[in-house]
Amino acid sequence: MVSKKIIINASAAKYGGAKTIIESFIDWIGDCDHQTQFILLAPQKPDALPSNVHFLKKETSGISTLLFSCIGIFWFCLKYQATHCISFNNVNLVLPICKRITYFHQAKVFTEKSLRFRLIALAIHLLKGATIVVQSPLIQQRFTEKFSKYYQFLVKWPGIKPELTPQLPVPVNTNEQNEFVVLWPVTDPSVSQKNLDWFYQNKGWLVDNRITLLVTSEQKLDLPNSIALGHISRSQLFDLYQRVDAVLIVSVEETLCLPIFEAASLGAKVMVLNMPYIQAIKYWRGLPQNVQLFDNVKQLDLTPNLDKIKVSPKDHYFLPDWLIY
Repeated sequence: MVSKKIIINASAAKYGGAKTIIESFIDWIGDCDHQTQFILLAPQKPDALPSNVHFLKKETSGISTLLFSCIGIFWFCLKYQATHCISFNNVNLVLPICKRITYFHQAKVFTEKSLRFRLIALAIHLLKGATIVVQSPLIQQRFTEKFSKYYQFLVKWPGIKPELTPQLPVPVNTNEQNEFVVLWPVTDPSVSQKNLDWFYQNKGWLVDNRITLLVTSEQKLDLPNSIALGHISRSQLFDLYQRVDAVLIVSVEETLCLPIFEAASLGAKVMVLNMPYIQAIKYWRGLPQNVQLFDNVKQLDLTPNLDKIKVSPKDHYFLPDWLIY
């Protein structure tokens, strides 16, 4: 029997959800697969690297990610005689020299018409017959509507990776007159699907309810009592989940949106704008009891959540499913 040798292409996973997904996969390898040999290409070395995972520093962004994932990775596959190439960059090696498995987490490709997303769509068309891993049944449905059904699909849950409280929590100086602190966990508010316009449309609601809005971005917003925290560590983010009065998600489109489940696992009040992606997850897996879906601000409950019931680490929200190769 030929042993597996797997290239993991995560060259664009610098921060946010993409980085979290990679860490979840690497942790799963450490727990469940000690035989397969892996070569991980990523911007940062994971803190806990299993002995059967060889790390190579590789960082790409924008069009360079597309070119490297489709063509540049070919050299690494040849050098290491890879039997599989797992890509977390939404596209994969265009030549079928090994088994290609692509973790798809970019819903913008369904609607965006820019050159970048047209090229991504073209690269995905070239993967027909290969394996596509998606995060919900809705994403599989939308994928087949966009590209066809001629792929091998796996619908997999990435799980929640717990974090310890940081030694240096994020200092937050809020206006004492403001009574309700809300966290919007987004690194780039200008991305259209994150729905920054919602906040501008609801400025009055922010003011009337004396809300302080914390944003995990370097971009300062022209919103009353908003604070740009900059890029923070994942452990600092988990600390904030437990300190704020609520976590607010207003995205119009996501493949999953892990912060919803991360915050809910710690007992935080999580308020999520009611959109098809979250409805699909609700009917597929169910939602934690402290996740509130809403259509308009009148439905939002701004009473403090004093009884923060944390989810057990054995709960199915925590447990990842990484049987993809």
